[in-house]
Amino acid sequence: MLKRQPKTSKPARTLRVFLCHASEDKSAVRDLYKRLKSEGLDPWLDEEDLDGGQVWELEIPRAVRATDVVIVCLSQESITKTGYVQKEIKEVLDVADLQPEGTIFVIPARLKPCEVPIRLRKWQYIDLFAEPGYERLLRALRKRAESIGTTVTASSMAASATPLINQKSSQHVTPPQSVRQPRNIPRQTRSQQKSGWRNGINRHLIVRFTLVALLTMIFAFLIFSTDSQNFSSFFSSKTSTSATVQATSNSSILLTADPTSGTLSTSIPITPLSTQFTLPAVVTAKPFASSTTTIATATLPNAVVASEKLNLRTGPGTNYPITSTYSKGEALKVTGKTQNNEWVKVIASNSREGWMFVENLQVNIDLSSLSILPIPPTPTSIPATATSKPKPTSQPQQNPPTAAPAANLDGSWVGTTSVGGTIDFIVTNGRVTNIHFTYPTSVEPNKEGDCSAAGSWAGYESRLNQLRISIGAGGSFAGKNIQIRDLPRLLAEFSGSLASGSSGSGRLREEITVSETCKIVSSFDWSTTKQ
Repeated sequence: MLKRQPKTSKPARTLRVFLCHASEDKSAVRDLYKRLKSEGLDPWLDEEDLDGGQVWELEIPRAVRATDVVIVCLSQESITKTGYVQKEIKEVLDVADLQPEGTIFVIPARLKPCEVPIRLRKWQYIDLFAEPGYERLLRALRKRAESIGTTVTASSMAASATPLINQKSSQHVTPPQSVRQPRNIPRQTRSQQKSGWRNGINRHLIVRFTLVALLTMIFAFLIFSTDSQNFSSFFSSKTSTSATVQATSNSSILLTADPTSGTLSTSIPITPLSTQFTLPAVVTAKPFASSTTTIATATLPNAVVASEKLNLRTGPGTNYPITSTYSKGEALKVTGKTQNNEWVKVIASNSREGWMFVENLQVNIDLSSLSILPIPPTPTSIPATATSKPKPTSQPQQNPPTAAPAANLDGSWVGTTSVGGTIDFIVTNGRVTNIHFTYPTSVEPNKEGDCSAAGSWAGYESRLNQLRISIGAGGSFAGKNIQIRDLPRLLAEFSGSLASGSSGSGRLREEITVSETCKIVSSFDWSTTKQ
């Protein structure tokens, strides 16, 4: 008699993770690859997953489109390097635009302290060189895995808490492996067990004795630092304070007293110990005026001005009045945002409150945690929307067209250049964007100065994605002296004229300062047709 076989469920696949990086960071990214592999994930690294004979220019974009999440590894070398790594990031951003809202797809991960590029600042970055960084990365990967029905096997907490890079020694840290203890290890004798038990009690006594001594010192300090009047009011006040002692392995005892007037802290190194206990309030205190110095705890501001100059406006848009202008490095407190995450409401150090453009800020908090604020009415009849993007105040502003641009210009424009290369750009709502041009593999752009160390630039390719140039009523446009913040020391000028639904022509000049003695200059005429 045949028995019916039970149905076996199809095993869930592992989470696919693409590691986007520069070749200079290969050593650190290789350690990250091994670590993610040990977590039960399916990371993709070119030197591990590309087979001999495969065309890497085809396989890498294919891997980006097939992955579940992309970790963009950042360092000072990768953000300042020109070449394929920038093209790879562009492909990642193109795939990210296709993801549903709220999907965890791009995770910027800093391998070393560096500035996060503007086009990646919309996503919260993770510091893998800091102690909780890898644990935060695993938490994000688990959330992504849960959203698509896969699982992530977590390793021990000791392994998860270990930073990927030791910042002091600049050496890569290999995650610890679980080791099974041999069975033939002899058990401890009773005398050894008693000795260990006594050592444990001695450690606890040392901790308690040290705590009592510290409390006594603080109490004496408060007595001798106040006059008789403050001393009497000190005991009559109902304000209370509490002290907490926390000792962890390889750390120190930290005693903190927090009265209403400030913060007082001290620390004493001890033998590695793992314990934590809290003492009830033993001193009642009241803020008093004396020569006592208050030690304030430094906190990271919510946001900092990243551009050379930035305007504070009464609303989220360039059509709102400017109330003040702040320089680079100004600390700000973020209180809310617009629905499209392009503008945030801030409070400056001089207590002025207003709106600033996100792309010109270094935001240190997760924008998704902010509440969406109502948009104030505009001072003119223009609808109150936060769609217009300002340009950095240190650069010349482009005047808007006096009349509506020519009709039927929106779409993709593709053509050729006078140096034998190709060019394409997009027109959207009367503005030229996404400018892209390439040189033939046999042609190099002009080199000015001593460029012997610059190497070959044949087949050079450039994407001027941050240019936004308004088209005039006759179809003509021009954008000059516009600095691209993603690529410092790069200037571009783009001008031309487009005919409705037909063809266009113009001129482009791009200048890249490679070193103090060398500039790479691309200067050519172009002609295009609308696709």
